[in-house]
Amino acid sequence: AATLTLLDGAFFKGKALSVSLLTPPPFEATAHQAAETTKNYAPLSQRIPLDTVSGKGVTTVKIPPLTPWGILVVEPAP
Repeated sequence: AATLTLLDGAFFKGKALSVSLLTPPPFEATAHQAAETTKNYAPLSQRIPLDTVSGKGVTTVKIPPLTPWGILVVEPAP
């Protein structure tokens, strides 16, 4: 696991942030075959919302261990 600190002012004019992680789900051959057939690859990733702590112009988020990869998604908070 790792802790990441983001400067709020660097994102969305300083608005509050929402952070999530896109990761691959456990491998399933049938899911990969279906994705290839339908060209719908969305089921081959899962989105995990991450808890954040904000204050003093920064947002801190803990990133869980990645196996084998992940994409951090930073958006304005709803």
